[in-house]
Amino acid sequence: MNTLRKFCFSSLMLLSTSASAIPEFDAIPLSRPNIVAFNLHSEILARTMLVEVALPSSYADDQTTQYPVMYAADGYMTFLMTANDSYNSSLFNNHVPQSITVGFDFSGYDSCGRSQWYTPTQIPDDEECGVIGGGAEQYLSFIRDELKPFINTLFRANQDKEVIAGHSHTATLALFALFTQPELFDMYIAASPSLYWDNEVMFQYQQSFANTHQNLEKPVYISVGLNELGSVFESQEAIDSANEQVFSYVYRLGRKLKQDYPQGNIKFQTFANEDHMSVVGKAFHQGMHYVLTGE
Repeated sequence: MNTLRKFCFSSLMLLSTSASAIPEFDAIPLSRPNIVAFNLHSEILARTMLVEVALPSSYADDQTTQYPVMYAADGYMTFLMTANDSYNSSLFNNHVPQSITVGFDFSGYDSCGRSQWYTPTQIPDDEECGVIGGGAEQYLSFIRDELKPFINTLFRANQDKEVIAGHSHTATLALFALFTQPELFDMYIAASPSLYWDNEVMFQYQQSFANTHQNLEKPVYISVGLNELGSVFESQEAIDSANEQVFSYVYRLGRKLKQDYPQGNIKFQTFANEDHMSVVGKAFHQGMHYVLTGE
């Protein structure tokens, strides 16, 4: 058993005897030495959540450092990719400072569940799910009151460097957190956010935030692929039109934030030739580099 695996195992044993007020959980055995996983039983959501944690390469040998934490809200879709990138970066070039990666999600991909829990408002006529949405505030309560205390109890997490990273619907969740509970995280990454949701309601939240906040001190990274819709449509004309619309949503939000907060740490980035799924890894990598280094 290598050093990092021994550390993870001993940490789990210590937590099992702790009297801390955290949700019930079951540890899940994994083959990767730097990854531990749990089934976390949330009372707030009345659901069992899959929580996966990837530790940086130096974690076991350095017993004092507190590491930044990246909360990947779309864990089922993004955790393994993000954890691999973070771990490899810490081994070879430190382009991104070493950090703890936390992926969290429902067990298994649930399209309607994503629309329900990651969006701020309810819509009546979703093509796939019907009446759906509006669970984002409750989901943020789960993060604040159950998930983060759990992570902070078990791991050496730097609570002044907490990042939320979201893609698509969870990027919308990240922006909703920024505009309604900005103190919940220290840094925000929103890759290809679903800004079309409920007649572009996120722009209303952004305006309400701007009306009540003179400064935006949190680093914010927003990105979009220039070929978001890929080959969803048969004609090139339809693809170009859809891509232009998606780009327009995200560009408008990035521009508005920069106009409202010209001194803010805000970065808007595009990725040529990347579609809605292929862009995620690059966006999260560049996003973490920006929010943690300012470069």
